Amino acid sequence: RTADETRTAAAERQAVSDTLERVLESAKRGATVGDLLDEAKSRLTNLDEAARSQIASALDERDAARLAARRSNAAREAAVARAAESEGAAREAELARATMEASMHA
Repeated sequence: RTADETRTAAAERQAVSDTLERVLESAKRGATVGDLLDEAKSRLTNLDEAARSQIASALDERDAARLAARRSNAAREAAVARAAESEGAAREAELARATMEASMHA
């Protein structure tokens, strides 16, 4: 597990523990079983929605990182292509210079 996964799992465990503690507090105050179940369901639903939101955010971040990596790779490939073109142009210029010098000495 990564550190983020470990922290997320610990936060989820703590949230469930807190939910159960609140439900037990409600039971001590005389809430009915139905009220307790409704409260637990509501809190767990909220936790589920929060987890889904975190997952969606993580996926968005991953996708953005992948896109940035693809753009970086494309930019690097373009730079290599430009360097190759420049090198080819330099060779052609050198060949033209050498040809001109040879024709002048001939």
